[in-house]
Amino acid sequence: MSYLRNRFQKEANKMAQVCIASIPFGQRLYRQDIKESIAHVKILTKQGIITKSDAEAKKQKLDFWKGWKW
Repeated sequence: MSYLRNRFQKEANKMAQVCIASIPFGQRLYRQDIKESIAHVKILTKQGIITKSDAEAKKQKLDFWKGWKW
């Protein structure tokens, strides 16, 4: 969290420290989370829970985030 020390005069509260500490972990896992979400959309479509057009819209949004650069 040293990269934040120059920006703030007070130390962040405990909850903020926990959230900030999880960022590098999330950066490593987000692509896998997106793949799992796409698989879930396919299952929901196959079961008739969401329409094919809704599924395609959700997949397009997930594909956008899959290409995101941190």
